[in-house]
Amino acid sequence: MNNVLLRYIQRQRLAGRNLMLRKTQKDGGGILPQRTMTVLIRKYVNDFLESPRSSRRWVVIPGLRGVGKTTITAQTYLAIEQNSGQRVNLLYISLDEVVEKLNSNLADIMEAYESVLGMTLESIDKPTFIFIDEVQSDPKWARSLKFIYERTDRVFFLCTGSSATHLQMDADVDGRRAQVDKLYPLSYPEYQVLSQGVLPQKGLKQALVEAIYYSADAAAAYEALKMLETKVNQQWARYDHKSINTYITTGTMPFALNSDERSIYTAIKAMVDKVITSDLQSLKHFSTDSIAAMKRLLFVLADSADIITLDNLAKWVGTSQPQLLNMFDALTKAELLIKVPAHGSNATATRHPSKYCFMSPAIRAAQYDIVGDPSTEATRRGMLLEDVTALHFYREFTTKGRGAITYYYDKEGGHCDFIVKIGNTHQIAIEVGLGHKGMEQVKKTMGRVNCRYGVVFSDSKLRLHKDRPIIAVPHDFFFLM
Repeated sequence: MNNVLLRYIQRQRLAGRNLMLRKTQKDGGGILPQRTMTVLIRKYVNDFLESPRSSRRWVVIPGLRGVGKTTITAQTYLAIEQNSGQRVNLLYISLDEVVEKLNSNLADIMEAYESVLGMTLESIDKPTFIFIDEVQSDPKWARSLKFIYERTDRVFFLCTGSSATHLQMDADVDGRRAQVDKLYPLSYPEYQVLSQGVLPQKGLKQALVEAIYYSADAAAAYEALKMLETKVNQQWARYDHKSINTYITTGTMPFALNSDERSIYTAIKAMVDKVITSDLQSLKHFSTDSIAAMKRLLFVLADSADIITLDNLAKWVGTSQPQLLNMFDALTKAELLIKVPAHGSNATATRHPSKYCFMSPAIRAAQYDIVGDPSTEATRRGMLLEDVTALHFYREFTTKGRGAITYYYDKEGGHCDFIVKIGNTHQIAIEVGLGHKGMEQVKKTMGRVNCRYGVVFSDSKLRLHKDRPIIAVPHDFFFLM
């Protein structure tokens, strides 16, 4: 047995509490607040302790770097230690450290852990929790854990990783074994919980989602929203409207809540560089020139409000169209970007350019910090708002299999921002904008696409169009979802 691995395991066991405490504390002191996901993970832990055979005991949390996966891991570790103490085994591993510094892998680490315990995991005598960060660092991580998962029901695995692709592409991670719960950038209500400690009204978000997206028609949606208006106003009595600007520029990333803007943008740029130079390299091999081109691509996307053809993009970025498509595929799978294809058949979507939103508007804002034109601030804020909207649709519909988002391509423009397909039942034309937005773009899209009704998110008052099935929905309603 490798003595270095044995010493590593021994150190992790002895120093685990201190390691986890550091990961749950703010830089200036104090304890980091908990995300909603922490409650769900605690439920899995409690179910495992009560009935290991019937519980979810292999949990995978994929998500963009910086959204709080490690913090959730540390908070869960400390909660288990506080509640169960010596009645359980606890081990935390940062797998990138194991691979890069120890030149080892997860299978060897598990073998070393058994040596330190003095027994195999099959014969272990008490519940054992193994927390693995940056799990994608070992390409064979899923296979290694599958073998242990099938050997014993006394071990609970919590795995996190920076790229959803690495975590979900492996056939060994499926619904029969691992429970996959994706972690996203913060919604506005969660941002308020973490930054101000203000809780949302129970059930309000779901009621708004049902009213806006699942109503029988525009009139029914309008009436349902009118009934919720008092609750919406009550919630906003506890929020500061000025915080919306902070939210869309930096507040979707948890680590940004206690830092100044300059530090936040520096951290985001470092995060993006890490995704491109490290995470994406294990997904697809990109040359040094391609990595540089990928960074230029993000700059171009961040500063352009127009749909750009692949031909023009390839010229501006300095690469070929096939390589550009590879870059888009990788950036989307790494969840730096959200792909919004052109509306229509697969052939139509392939023929026309897709548009791309940033998974977090803070990533676009960080690019603005490098390339943005100060004279176009209103346009830039509108694009950040579109990113927030795309994140909302991606979180609520795309990744949950409840729907999909597209946009209507017309080289002359003039159509709405999104078309949301809800399951296989209906479509809704969506426009989002700053100030008092008109309904013309939604009308134009609905003239081309069969939609149940249209929605315009803006600063206008809640109202129903007198002649068309279109409702104007204030941002106050949207940001509570």
